[in-house]
Amino acid sequence: MTTAVWTGSHFVTLGWDTSGQLVATSETGLDWTVALRFSLPSNPMLAWDGRELLAMMPPQVWRGLDAVTWIEVPTDFGNLNPRFLTFAGDRFFAFCPPFLWGAGQLKASPDGKHWSIVEQPRLGDVFQVISTGSLYVAVGGPNPWVDTSRDTVSWSAQLLPPAGGAYPYLHDVAWDGRSLVAVGMSGLIVTSSDGLVWSVQSSGVSTSLYAVATTTDGFVCGGEGGTLLASADAMLWRSEGVPTQSTIVRLVAAGHRTLAVTSDGSVLVRTCEQLHRPRRHLVHLP
Repeated sequence: MTTAVWTGSHFVTLGWDTSGQLVATSETGLDWTVALRFSLPSNPMLAWDGRELLAMMPPQVWRGLDAVTWIEVPTDFGNLNPRFLTFAGDRFFAFCPPFLWGAGQLKASPDGKHWSIVEQPRLGDVFQVISTGSLYVAVGGPNPWVDTSRDTVSWSAQLLPPAGGAYPYLHDVAWDGRSLVAVGMSGLIVTSSDGLVWSVQSSGVSTSLYAVATTTDGFVCGGEGGTLLASADAMLWRSEGVPTQSTIVRLVAAGHRTLAVTSDGSVLVRTCEQLHRPRRHLVHLP
């Protein structure tokens, strides 16, 4: 698998198996059903806006209600391949890295059809954009700040505290209604209650972290070598044993379950039916 979302009732993933590319769904993350097979030059990005799925492989964009029936929609996105696709606040965001040199493009759309280039945050690269409800937060690098905006028209750089040495990239950010947690290279974890003032937290690891998500018992983040960390308060982090050495590249939380997509295409399911007593299952999709 390459990416995943939670629709409120099902996990939906995009990826491939020995027969080709596919869309798979699961209510629990343990038992999967192949909803659709398709053929594209490479795997599309996937996002959920609260009502419909949006899959993108420029210059094509599809919308789907149930992961089975998809309708191609006209779009003015262009031919650039995005690094990520996400829905935050009331719009979709996609970031297209620069080709060879120059600046990348951060694009936004209310419907997946009509896209506009928003004022570029001061970050060189953008890896994720989320909304707290009143503030958009963009993370990336390699600059020592997080970019924030009230309207995506004007962005402000919020300086991060020194983390020692050259400041690494931040790869992902999550919000639980009280705290923002951003994770990045060399085990970096930074937190904020308002997106404006940030603090460095000790992760206890030096491996790069690529994903973070909110769960019913706090936060969970993952990265290189199957690194998986959990915290109830975003400040004290503990390592959890994981039966994989593959890099965790995506985390999707749904209630007491967290779905982790790894670099080898496997799916790791973390369940927290009891606080601080998670169970983990490594699942290879059909």
